[in-house]
Amino acid sequence: MLIRSWMKSLRTTLAASRTHARRSQNCRPLSPLIDSLEPRTLLSAISVTSNLDTIDASDGVTTLREAILESNATPGADSIAFAIPGSGPHTITLAGVLPDVTDTVEIDGSAQPVTIDASILIETNDSPLEITGVNAAGSVVRHLTLADSFLGLGVSDTDHVVLDDVSLLRSGVRRGYGFTVSGSSEITISNSTVSNRWLGVRLIDTTMSDIIDNNMPGTAIADTGVSGSNNILRNDVSGNTTGTAIAIFGTGGNNLIEGNNASASGIGVELRRSTGNSLINNDFSNSSLSVIGAAVRIAVDDQVTISGNNFDGSKNGIEFVDFQNVFLTPDVPVMPIPAPTPGMTILSIDADLTGVTSAALTLVNASNVTVAGFDLSRTGSRSGFGITVDTGSNITIQNTSTLNRQYGVFLENVTASSVIRNDLRGTWTTETGASGDNTWSDNDLSGSSFAIGLRGTIGGTTVSNNNLTNSANPVFVFRSPANHIVDNNMSGQIINSQQASSIQVIGVTDIEIARNDFTNGGRGIRFEDVSAVTIVSATGTTAGYNALTNTLAINADFSTITSEAITLVDTVDVTIDGLDLSRVGNRSGVGVKAITSSDVTVRNTATANRAYGVFLDSVINSFVMNNDLRGSWTTETGASGGNTWSVNDLSGSSYAISLRGSIGGTTVSGNNLTNSTNP
Repeated sequence: MLIRSWMKSLRTTLAASRTHARRSQNCRPLSPLIDSLEPRTLLSAISVTSNLDTIDASDGVTTLREAILESNATPGADSIAFAIPGSGPHTITLAGVLPDVTDTVEIDGSAQPVTIDASILIETNDSPLEITGVNAAGSVVRHLTLADSFLGLGVSDTDHVVLDDVSLLRSGVRRGYGFTVSGSSEITISNSTVSNRWLGVRLIDTTMSDIIDNNMPGTAIADTGVSGSNNILRNDVSGNTTGTAIAIFGTGGNNLIEGNNASASGIGVELRRSTGNSLINNDFSNSSLSVIGAAVRIAVDDQVTISGNNFDGSKNGIEFVDFQNVFLTPDVPVMPIPAPTPGMTILSIDADLTGVTSAALTLVNASNVTVAGFDLSRTGSRSGFGITVDTGSNITIQNTSTLNRQYGVFLENVTASSVIRNDLRGTWTTETGASGDNTWSDNDLSGSSFAIGLRGTIGGTTVSNNNLTNSANPVFVFRSPANHIVDNNMSGQIINSQQASSIQVIGVTDIEIARNDFTNGGRGIRFEDVSAVTIVSATGTTAGYNALTNTLAINADFSTITSEAITLVDTVDVTIDGLDLSRVGNRSGVGVKAITSSDVTVRNTATANRAYGVFLDSVINSFVMNNDLRGSWTTETGASGGNTWSVNDLSGSSYAISLRGSIGGTTVSGNNLTNSTNP
């Protein structure tokens, strides 16, 4: 086929492909590369008639090496075709690197399929065929197979080169690169195959080029240096399970990445140091399954366009890295959202993340970022995270839904941030690591197993006005200091384990607990692994911890708690003083229960209408004194002993004081046990 008629055919194909490409306003249209060749005059047609790799002017045949040298020596647009005698298939086994193509040429293997065996270069950093220099502009390579080199086909310091239907195959260990393009522009790589290589296409300092309709599963496309304004369309780079399918690191940005199959990849697309890119209608399904990554990882690019991509089955969805002063929102918010703070960049994305199995949306090293109005709920089995923030400050998460997630919001090393007005029903939320000074407010976490967990080492977080009804563990505080748990609705707390309580406090005493609604809850407050504190009622005083007196004042109504009002576990030198732990309604529950503790004091406390006023299990050297325990049972059991029960009112009790401790040595004195069945 003459080059003129072939160029007309390829122009038609490219024009048809453009009608299917959606691109943002920032993206460059496909370049009319072939049109620029139309005026050229065909000066020389060279036929390769031998599969040898020699140079011998007297042997009567033309090798590919000789043909390239002849074309380079003939100024203008030449063509090289193959007419090797015999039925084929034909293989040219290279003795070394072919001469660089330095003048415009079309190398066309369509009339006779030829494989170039470059196995001599399988572990060397040499490209067997390189198109280079300004005089090589407009060159074409098509219908050619190049096998078993470390580097495939190279293009450098030129423009308007077309590589179409080229196969770059490699046997043995997966290594090396397919196409490498550097310092060039308006290069087209299309309909080609690359196999068993690290990278299918590597663009270095390359602009305005088209990588389209290539078959490169298990490899990757990389854009580096000052590359940008490239179109990466409809390529198959699926199955790169431990790497990145499409890596855009070029500072030029403004790339269109559309319609690619990047499924089952470690990372589907990573954008780094590159801005203004568009990710449209790509398949990122089943990605990030075996690496720490995401289907899409974006660093800094707050001008990115994300629309219509498939994330189903991916472990992690979208990860935003090093974002600052950005207001993230979906195209169609699931709830009304507030206006962004002046000065913030608005980034609106269209992404269905309901099929992501782990972290739907992640922020890393972020500051002053708002996430608002997203539906990050999960379809199918309950799993994963709605929003994860790994190291950040001044983050706001609001008006977002995370139904059917294991964790709705997960904060690690996050400070001065707010989680407000979100629909997190049934999920867990937590802050951990060096987190603190955050606000969790006005969220719906009803029906959760662990609603809000405070594990941050900085502490100082406020949890207020949240709906924590019908949750097993509404608030869980683990060695996190100086937090404030106030004005939350914890009614209907559900006991689903020995530890489940409306509020669990482990390892800290400097905490504010005030005005939370415990109505009809199973258990009240559980203190574990605390010492040297006196817990008193905050009635008439400010709730919170006084370090000077080691006193914790709590403001809480325990009257409808059905089981344990106060639980102490693994405590030393803890005093309960002056609390009203009485029960309204039918007689049930325990006023104070202490487990595996020592030097506990319960005094001046009321437990009217409780089944047990005080219950000691494996407790030693402790005091129960001056309490109003009328009608209640009290007991010590397990490895208990050396305790004192003194000056308590247990009148009218069925079993007033029961000593079952295996240690013994307990003193019972001065108690009012009148009108009891078993004093």
